[in-house]
Amino acid sequence: MSDEKKLDYLVQRWITNKERSLSHKWYAIARIDLLIISISGGGLYILFELIKYYKSINGQDITGLKISGVFFMAAILVNFLSQFFGYEANDCEAKFSNLKFLQAIKEKEVIQSEFDRIDRKGKTYNFLVNITNWLSVGSMVLGLILLSVHTYVNL
Repeated sequence: MSDEKKLDYLVQRWITNKERSLSHKWYAIARIDLLIISISGGGLYILFELIKYYKSINGQDITGLKISGVFFMAAILVNFLSQFFGYEANDCEAKFSNLKFLQAIKEKEVIQSEFDRIDRKGKTYNFLVNITNWLSVGSMVLGLILLSVHTYVNL
């Protein structure tokens, strides 16, 4: 096999591997989003049932449950924000790629500042996606911890 064919083969393998890795990465992120929504929704359901139960036996302190509910609700809301930011980040990536393609085939002369503007916007949205993902996970975990501690102490 010639050196050129070996290089083409290696480049194709690298591209295939990169595409597969990115696909698996996005699958994992989507699964985490589903878990956050499911667990937080389940936590809210349990909280409503526990609050109903505690209301029937007067005198129980439900402050911990209420705080836990705030964290579960925050996890869901912040996750929705993350979805919005992810959409915008992908939109910027598509625009950037389209400009690069049009420039490569000499269809459009693109000014560097246009690339920079879209790139900055995309990086900002990617940063916001990362922050909101971590905040969503953190809120869910805090909600679970508070629910568990409250339940352990009061049952």
